[in-house]
Amino acid sequence: MRWLRRTLAISCVALAGVAGFASLTVARGDRNLPLATAGMAFDGAATGRILRTATQASVASQTPVPEELATLVDEALAAEPLNYAAHSAIALQMRQADDPDLARFVELASQVRPRTPSTIGLSMELASKDGDLNRVLRLLDRLHAVRPQLVRTAMPSIVAELEKAPETVDYSALLAREPSWAPIFLSEAIGSEQLLPLVAQGRVRAPDADVSNDLIDAAMVRKLVANGDFDTAWSLYELSSGSRTSGGLSMKDAKPPFDWELFQTAGQNATVKSDGTLEISLSSGGAVAAKQIVRIPAGANRLTGSISRSGTTDHDLIIRLGCAEADGSTREVARIPARATALDVPIAGEGSCRYRTLEIATDRTSALQSGMIELRNLAIR
Repeated sequence: MRWLRRTLAISCVALAGVAGFASLTVARGDRNLPLATAGMAFDGAATGRILRTATQASVASQTPVPEELATLVDEALAAEPLNYAAHSAIALQMRQADDPDLARFVELASQVRPRTPSTIGLSMELASKDGDLNRVLRLLDRLHAVRPQLVRTAMPSIVAELEKAPETVDYSALLAREPSWAPIFLSEAIGSEQLLPLVAQGRVRAPDADVSNDLIDAAMVRKLVANGDFDTAWSLYELSSGSRTSGGLSMKDAKPPFDWELFQTAGQNATVKSDGTLEISLSSGGAVAAKQIVRIPAGANRLTGSISRSGTTDHDLIIRLGCAEADGSTREVARIPARATALDVPIAGEGSCRYRTLEIATDRTSALQSGMIELRNLAIR
């Protein structure tokens, strides 16, 4: 009870500098910068800082805190009741001693100084030990308001904790309240196979929440596809993208693989113009120019469009299809000769495959022919 008596003895004056976040960092063996230690650099007077440093050294070496050091802390508080770094030393000693009054100490500290980074850090540690991950996330609101950089430092450890019990958080409700740290969280969750589908589904169920950006959404879609979760990837893509032509074929190149992925080689170069025209500039050809994954709706079975050419090129166009849900490999389904001015290719589905990989390529010629092929009004009908 010694630590709590000392806390109450100063009549709940402003408290600061309690150490924290070990369960999300040190206790897990991580090498992330301890959250509270970073925050403590901004708290307290010189004497308190010296005491805190000595206490930290004792804790780090896992040796008992000398009794004379505890006495010096009392003396520092008597001389300067608002010596926040001395309070940091108290909290470190309580934490090392596994003092049962630590939670009460932190509660008092949070009530008096709710914006102290190290107090928030230890509150997060205690909430994590209690398994209250929702409270950990709520505390991030306060931490991000005062030390945004610490949220970024702590986020890998928070995600690691969430991976242990991913279903304990309602991610749609979390994102719907638009926490200021959401982009940091989403970026970190991309690397988690356990969390990513849940977080992405939460993002889809909170469509109006301002929590992400195009770069984050595109990275989430790519990772979901790489993990084989095409349905969630498609839902997120539709949320974050604009209009599409008939049959779900994209006329953009911003967010592959559901937008065009364009290729450049020594023999050709593909671009998408502002009106959606796919333009292939080529000399020798002989490579894939553009690729995208499409979700072909029921009843649609043909790829259509118009073809125009300029220059001396007489390369054939090659249309390839494959099942993206399988191994992603493609096979040639049509070869369009140089004289053709229209595209009308059957693309009937393959069994239960819902997501198809579509590739547009050119054949290789031995003669050096420069020119351009333009594909307009592409659609799946």
